[in-house]
Amino acid sequence: MAGAGRRAGFEPDVRYITDVPGIALSFVARGLAAAIVPEIFLASIPDGVRGVPMDPLLTRRTLAAIRAAPVTDRPWRPASTPPGGLSGGAG
Repeated sequence: MAGAGRRAGFEPDVRYITDVPGIALSFVARGLAAAIVPEIFLASIPDGVRGVPMDPLLTRRTLAAIRAAPVTDRPWRPASTPPGGLSGGAG
């Protein structure tokens, strides 16, 4: 938020930092803060809070973290497949 404020020509007074948009919006609803949150969270904003589009639009990069080397001590399976397969039985 500080960088966005500086680019807009002012120095924000940052008092709270959270990476949980719901907490940030609750601070806004109580008059304690302004917040920059992902647009998807504006679908459920608290009463008395309104979303204002950023100009220019702010973006962020999201990366995936993966193991550097494969796991060799157990067979690979997708995270969504339970042990024993989809039927839940062994074998």
